[in-house]
Amino acid sequence: MTVDACMKVESTTGQSLVRITTLLSDGSLTMTDMVKILHPAIRGGGNDVTETEVANIIYESGVAKSMVAVGEVLSNVLSGARGSDDEGESEEKKTEEVTE
Repeated sequence: MTVDACMKVESTTGQSLVRITTLLSDGSLTMTDMVKILHPAIRGGGNDVTETEVANIIYESGVAKSMVAVGEVLSNVLSGARGSDDEGESEEKKTEEVTE
């Protein structure tokens, strides 16, 4: 995710990325928050989707599987992932896994 996308996630959720990670780890992250996190991550991977489409993907894939995808996105951001080709392939793979 880009810096702008990270800031958008913090702004739309009203939480820091570290706090969001804590909410995820204790099972308190809402589906709305997952949409607010995955939407810019998926769009950043080059997929033109709406928040409603992301919500449907989460519902169809299952909340547990989507929580894993959110965790991977947050882990990449918090560990300093830089937008390299490897990261792009990883983000694309995660998007495919969520949509399967």
